Amino acid sequence: MLRERVLETSAGPRQLLEAGPEGAPKVVLLHGFPDVPDGWEPVLRELAARGRHAIAPWMPGFTPPGATPERGPFDPDTLADRVAALLEALDAPVDLVGHDWG
Repeated sequence: MLRERVLETSAGPRQLLEAGPEGAPKVVLLHGFPDVPDGWEPVLRELAARGRHAIAPWMPGFTPPGATPERGPFDPDTLADRVAALLEALDAPVDLVGHDWG
């Protein structure tokens, strides 16, 4: 079952989709442009079925329906800082997966 939650990070709140047991090894799935976390849904479910805690955050610059749009900047260094803040807030080792067009 997919869950939605907001994780407080040092760079501000980050909305997530997640599946799988809370105490299980974590896998963080970063979407690319122009995707959103929902694109990871089949992967989230499969990882959860294999005993992993799978997490897909809304990347900076992408806003969940009904949420207040996030303020920029959205340059690569700022994006990297926001991902690092997310990983720090998860407070555990993670496997990190990402994709994009190019």
